[in-house]
Amino acid sequence: MKLFLKQYFFFLLILTGGCMLFKSEQEARKIKSIKILKKYEIPYIEHLPVIETEESINLRTKEEICDRALCLALVAAYAEGLEKSILEKKIIEFKVKDKFSPDEVKLFNAKDIDLSTKAKFTWRYESLWVLLWSLGYVKTLDMPINICDVKFAVETIVNRGREKFIREAKLKTKKEILDEADLIYRIHWATTEARLKNAPMPLNLDNGIVYERHYSLNWLINYMNQEWDDISTDT
Repeated sequence: MKLFLKQYFFFLLILTGGCMLFKSEQEARKIKSIKILKKYEIPYIEHLPVIETEESINLRTKEEICDRALCLALVAAYAEGLEKSILEKKIIEFKVKDKFSPDEVKLFNAKDIDLSTKAKFTWRYESLWVLLWSLGYVKTLDMPINICDVKFAVETIVNRGREKFIREAKLKTKKEILDEADLIYRIHWATTEARLKNAPMPLNLDNGIVYERHYSLNWLINYMNQEWDDISTDT
């Protein structure tokens, strides 16, 4: 009788998908994200797909992330008004001459930069913030409401220099990065829906911050093997 009940119990688990313990890594991550969304009263849809698994992704390497962070710091600062002469000195100092994306090179070579282009690249401070988090320099990624601490972000790099910045970085695990990627994916859906419906942003979320965070996290997990200028932020 006991054996029958045990077999029956596992049969029910198979039919129902089991409890949290038996759910797939992806489903468990999705449930965790939705729990956070409910806490902050952020809209969501149950049928938004799950994202990648730890086994299926190849994270960017620590040095690759550090190089991208160094580039973003310079790109954002230049868009904000950093003098070209200082930019060129820092490029040499940080040893990132060949690490910029094609769009970033165009920015540096442009004779005139319009306001929309300046805004686009200044927003990269938010992308830099995500990379600093992934490298252990930022403790947590708060809800995307307030702009990042630009002063802290820049000083984190400038006060260390390239070698020390790379050496002291402690890369987050695949799980930690995928958890954030799943959450921002669902938050981005909510902010996109609010924008399309011309409705108030839930929790006063900042769509610009949400976008940059989603962009950077997708880059970190090598989403669709896309390079920096071509990252998709599907919702």
